[in-house]
Amino acid sequence: MADPFNLADHFVHRHIREGRGAKVAIRYEDQAISYAQIAERVNRAANGLRGLGVEPRQRVLLVLPDSPEFVAAYFGAIQIGAVAVPTSTALRSADYAYLLDESEAAALVVHSDLYAQIEPILSERRFLRHVIVCGERRADRLHWNDWLDGQSDALAPESTEPDDIAFWLWTSGSTGMPKAAVHRHRD
Repeated sequence: MADPFNLADHFVHRHIREGRGAKVAIRYEDQAISYAQIAERVNRAANGLRGLGVEPRQRVLLVLPDSPEFVAAYFGAIQIGAVAVPTSTALRSADYAYLLDESEAAALVVHSDLYAQIEPILSERRFLRHVIVCGERRADRLHWNDWLDGQSDALAPESTEPDDIAFWLWTSGSTGMPKAAVHRHRD
């Protein structure tokens, strides 16, 4: 059995332990967000996903632009041992239906600017249990800010192994439908 290794711990929480909590981790629009602030958001997203019942190895599809919300959702899923599945923001409804079905995603985090492409296909998804919307509120959907506000900002990373699956990236689909390229925590 290999020593535990969690990708979220390595890319987020390690910086806190090594004294870089106050250093800028990302810049987004007019914001300079520190490692400590990112870690807090990642922990809140991880706790939120866990609170929804997302379990290790279950997929979380992300339809988000590059943003602090993407970072929190991506590393939050990985931190609890779930599998983050980032997805292009330039697809059509049928493409999102395919990706949700192919990934068997239990949860979806989507930006409101992209919700119109997603909404028509949601009721037919067999595995999808939760939809979280960033940006503008959507009726009958969890709103990102409200959802995060109710979560603890502390959470130890799941004890994953280097060979456990951390995230999927989709192939271009140049010879058919996109396929999942599986990446492990060690990758």
